[in-house]
Amino acid sequence: MAKGKEASLIKLVGITFLVGKKAYLPKTWLKEKRLTFHRVYSLSDLVPGPFGILEPTPMNEEVSVNSLDVIFIPGIAFDHKGFRLGYGGGFYDRVLRDTKAFKIGVCYSFQLVESLPVEPHDVPVDFIFTEDGSVQCQMLWQKF
Repeated sequence: MAKGKEASLIKLVGITFLVGKKAYLPKTWLKEKRLTFHRVYSLSDLVPGPFGILEPTPMNEEVSVNSLDVIFIPGIAFDHKGFRLGYGGGFYDRVLRDTKAFKIGVCYSFQLVESLPVEPHDVPVDFIFTEDGSVQCQMLWQKF
């Protein structure tokens, strides 16, 4: 789910329900600085989390990040190598480091920049979707 000026993923979650796929959304654990992913059956399952972002309750079925096929990640900005700028804390970087899922960044075209500062713990996405088309990241082609 998105925060602030990030591109909203709420329609994507709704489409997931319509086509009969399972949707898992992150639950924020602020003290531990980590995310867990829980199944969502409808948008009414969501409650505001520590940052005011809608998220599932921990009572919903949890899934390991290793069993996810695709993860959609919002961001404040992305560069052409697939690196993202978030709100800090490294919550998504830890998830992206620990999963083999296909990682898709989602942003508005004005949030796509030539380059971003990169730290050793940063993990790039494989592909970026914008409202006016998709952008293939250089990192995607290096994996094959």
